Amino acid sequence: MKLNHHYKNDILIAELISKKGGMLQDDINELTEELLNLHKGKDKIALDMTDKAYLNSNGLGQLIKLKDNLLDKGINLIIINPADRVKSLLNMVGVDAFFNIIDNEDQL
Repeated sequence: MKLNHHYKNDILIAELISKKGGMLQDDINELTEELLNLHKGKDKIALDMTDKAYLNSNGLGQLIKLKDNLLDKGINLIIINPADRVKSLLNMVGVDAFFNIIDNEDQL
């Protein structure tokens, strides 16, 4: 899997660019491994969801699984700039408090 990414203050920021409702096409465990390989030892990884208009139930499940996978490694997942529809979904199903959500990467 080739992941668009960059760093701010040595924190990995991965870009989620799929317009579909699922979070990604590939296996979530593969994404977890790629993120772990790219991060620079910080206890945070950020997922930029600026271009993600919505999440379906599959995408929500993938996002929760990714968060769990990273927490198992002592890494906190930060979500950057999710669309209002994504924020509403997270709130509606009661997992918004489970995620650290920020408006832009300057808040890292």
